[in-house]
Amino acid sequence: MTKTKTKTNTTASNTGIRGGACVLIEQKIGRDLLHFGCRHHVMEIVLAASFKACMGVSSGPDVLLVKKFQAGWEFIDRGTCESGMTDDVVRPRISAESERIIEFATRVRFRAPGPLHHARWMSKAIYSLKVWLFRCQFKLTAKEEKGLREMCCFVVLVFLEWWFTALSAVKAPRRDLNLMKTLLNYSTTNYAISTATSEKLQRHLWYLSEELVGLTLFDEDVSLAMMRRMLESMKRQVEDEDEEPLKRCIQDLATLTVSQLDSFASPKTVRLFEKLHLATDFLEADPSSWGTNRTFRAAQDQLKTLKVVNEHAERG
Repeated sequence: MTKTKTKTNTTASNTGIRGGACVLIEQKIGRDLLHFGCRHHVMEIVLAASFKACMGVSSGPDVLLVKKFQAGWEFIDRGTCESGMTDDVVRPRISAESERIIEFATRVRFRAPGPLHHARWMSKAIYSLKVWLFRCQFKLTAKEEKGLREMCCFVVLVFLEWWFTALSAVKAPRRDLNLMKTLLNYSTTNYAISTATSEKLQRHLWYLSEELVGLTLFDEDVSLAMMRRMLESMKRQVEDEDEEPLKRCIQDLATLTVSQLDSFASPKTVRLFEKLHLATDFLEADPSSWGTNRTFRAAQDQLKTLKVVNEHAERG
């Protein structure tokens, strides 16, 4: 049996509702596909939005500050850099979150590099941090220095953790919802970054769709109470139960600030299991017993292998 799924980046040429490649494939094969938006691609869009909010709009395809930095690289003493913590604005922000950041960093595993992994994904973050480290040897305008400071704080406080934890399919719905709330709460630190990034992510909440939110049922970090509420949402009666579920979540930002995972679940969530040909008998039992249920464990093992980042397309 062929599993009906597709993983793609989120450009209109791929996911457009009329002429996108995914729609054309569905029409060609005569059945609906389960859409997995590349989470690293979504994070790249969020990163680009934060960079634009901090540094302004570039007048061309290149980032002028980075080009200037590259041109002056040979004159910089690479053995001497300055920690961001010496900055009076950065120090209190990072210090307040230092325990959380260090705890996360100690859990990161470094993997062997692939053959041609391009830095495109993270270039704005990498170059911002690099320029900031050598800011005392590199002439910056007051506006550039302020923008870089804000960008680096966002990368360290928010972006890096979500980037490195983007690989898990079963954790994707919870992490995407938490990321949205984090971006909205970042308004107390930087309103412009919060607004730009949350509006971008709002249009790319693939894993909070009625179907893909079902992955949450296999997330070991989700409480039993939440799983029970999700099951109740999946069993409720709705008028449009026979209609196809939406490909992605559509909610306004005010609603997302108070939303919980169960609010995205519906009777259509079970179609995740249908499209991946997974047994669902365990759904009739209480979540507290799922750990010893063979059907649940088999489905969990399979879902943990799902790829939710399109890394292979960025290599070679």
